[in-house]
Amino acid sequence: MKKRIFCLILSAAFLFCGCTDKTNNEVAEDVFAAEENIDNNETEENIETPTLEEYVSEIEVIPTPIREYGDSATYIHMENTLVARILYPVTDIEPLKKKMDEWMSETVDDYIRMLQGRNDDEPAELTVEYNSYLINNRYAGIKMNGIFDMPYMAHPEDVAVTFNADIKKRRVVELEDILVEDGKEILTEMTVERAGIEEDDVNKHILDNWVITHEGIEIVLERGAYLPMSEGTKTLLFTYEEMEDILENPEVWEEKGEDEIENTTEASVEIKIEEPEVEEDKPMIALTFDDGPSAHTDRLLDILEEYGGKATFFLVGNMVDKRAETVERMANEGHEIANHSWSHRQLTKLGDQELNDQIMNTRAVIYNLTEVDPVLLRPPYGSYNDEVSAKAKELGITMVNWSVDTLDWKNKDADKVYKHIMQTAADGAIVLCHDLYPTTVDAMEKAIPALIAEGYQLVTVSQLLESDGEEMEAGKMYYKK
Repeated sequence: MKKRIFCLILSAAFLFCGCTDKTNNEVAEDVFAAEENIDNNETEENIETPTLEEYVSEIEVIPTPIREYGDSATYIHMENTLVARILYPVTDIEPLKKKMDEWMSETVDDYIRMLQGRNDDEPAELTVEYNSYLINNRYAGIKMNGIFDMPYMAHPEDVAVTFNADIKKRRVVELEDILVEDGKEILTEMTVERAGIEEDDVNKHILDNWVITHEGIEIVLERGAYLPMSEGTKTLLFTYEEMEDILENPEVWEEKGEDEIENTTEASVEIKIEEPEVEEDKPMIALTFDDGPSAHTDRLLDILEEYGGKATFFLVGNMVDKRAETVERMANEGHEIANHSWSHRQLTKLGDQELNDQIMNTRAVIYNLTEVDPVLLRPPYGSYNDEVSAKAKELGITMVNWSVDTLDWKNKDADKVYKHIMQTAADGAIVLCHDLYPTTVDAMEKAIPALIAEGYQLVTVSQLLESDGEEMEAGKMYYKK
């Protein structure tokens, strides 16, 4: 184990400290040479090895999305031709909910129709996330953006849509609702001039994607719609001050106080990790939870605390900051914290740098918060190939999928999830669940005590896989004990 940790640190130092122009093969040769030196009892004092904290801090962490309005939920679709994950904010404003639901359903259906008849080796991917803004506790702006990618595309297709709501009046807000009578025409002219759009390319939909933010109104122009494809999706900000003459009520948009959410990756309490005990002669099951942390994770932790079980949480990196205390609690209570990529991209479609960023940014944000290095990775959708395996090995990462899929993301039915777990329970099983759904946590209220009553130990993935005394291998994929 010590040798593995040393190689991980040394290889990461080469990768992220910008101190070498060597190829990956040359770096690998250096790492193996260093390992051989240790085997030959050469002193370590002559080898500079930065700590995990030092090399992780070298990574330029991708900014976490701003999510001030609504708890996160996911719309998931998985089939042979398309895997889709749309992260969106939950709302109790029915017109807003209806509008978002319709967009998600219609968008997925459109891509499914487009893909009919294709027989590619791997499915196309639709990944969408969101930023949300809460203005004076009165207005909410939601900006959803992502990509659609499939085999043989030159580059992913950008996906963008926006929604705005009046929380007090509980209705969707249209641009005409907040502008003076000829305000939309004036804003169109401002947009055309600032973006440099040719007059022949202007149409009535140019302001369709607008969103309320703290600074002003953003106009999102999708890639290729009004400007050359090479310019990508473009976002223009018009401040409330420069829009003062065309806003119906300019005073409404003046900030009344500090209502922005502060994100942090620094631990607020000292991490004192429990060391869970394992009885080797008792059957074991590893419950695993993907896509969190979420608004429902703490209730799940309460259940695990009550019955003494441990679990493994595969976290999405850009979900961590908003629920830092929950992640700290996971670490404190002896659960295993693992990596589920930064933004749930299908890793098999990424180039080397993007793949590196998806893994290492999540690793960095978790380590900086908890001082726990998440060396387990579950690729989104369970999708991996030789390139992903090689990258995992290069970074000292072990990959873990599952032997039991509860399909909780699909049926969202607590009874079905509970029955499936109990019917498939077996020694050495790795069970896939998602702590994004309240129905999954409802199922755990029954399943966790029932599994314990049947004599199972609820252990972490690492405990399960290393219970026979063998260490997990970097770059290898595991499904069960």
